[in-house]
Amino acid sequence: MKIIGIILVKNEDIFIKNSIQNIIKFCDKIIILDNYSTDKTHEIIINIKNKFQNKIEYSRIVKISQSHKYIESYANKKNWIFQVDGDEIFDEKRLLILKKDIKRNKYNNFWRLGGVSLNCTELDNKFVKGFLSPPSKTKGVLFNFNAIKSWKNCRVERLHYGDIVFKNGFNHNKIKILGNNWENSNLRNLHFCFLKRSSKEKEDIVARNAPFEIGKNRYLKSQIRYFTYLIINLIKNNMKLKSLIYLLKKKERLQSLRKIEQYCRGNLVKKNIENIIN
Repeated sequence: MKIIGIILVKNEDIFIKNSIQNIIKFCDKIIILDNYSTDKTHEIIINIKNKFQNKIEYSRIVKISQSHKYIESYANKKNWIFQVDGDEIFDEKRLLILKKDIKRNKYNNFWRLGGVSLNCTELDNKFVKGFLSPPSKTKGVLFNFNAIKSWKNCRVERLHYGDIVFKNGFNHNKIKILGNNWENSNLRNLHFCFLKRSSKEKEDIVARNAPFEIGKNRYLKSQIRYFTYLIINLIKNNMKLKSLIYLLKKKERLQSLRKIEQYCRGNLVKKNIENIIN
């Protein structure tokens, strides 16, 4: 049973080094796909690849929809596919414990394994603040490709949608969440979805530091704040209507509104992370 990591990146030079290094020992192979970053992400990945040439496969892709083809051939074989983003840092020591369980076939009867994420809003040396999942959205990050016959026509990216043909006894609901809290999960990670992740990225309170309102009306308030932001920029920069429409359609900014709903549930917590980030 092999563990194949797949990382999809786009301008992630702040966290990408730790993101890769913390999964090196866990994975038998790591596929890194760069959507033509313009910051230092490419250079950082090349430096790491040179140290682990037998383990890391690196390519640059024009469209993220191309990413699934890199793992499609692993279906119907004894492989676990490990989905990682460039703004996620997993707990290396806990992963090595999990690796022993996977190699012993402990989770072979499951299609997906999920863990516990800390969606970070603040990072200060040894500590982070953020929102835990659960209760925030929990992702399935390890996929048992021996549970499926094939996975084709995935037109979004990596492990999203498409036509999956399951083997007998498996379906989308065969999911195992490892651990019911941060302290006891062997599949836990820091998710820096609300922090600056590229040296070229401007500090943007709307796009990154999104959880400014927490409560029943947080999503509505975020929308109000977002459109206020657009109107102010329209006036301030004497923008044309064409430019305003562009901003409204901008995928990343619309995603930031959804992030508030998905990743800011429950209470804000503070955790010591000195054993996760070196």
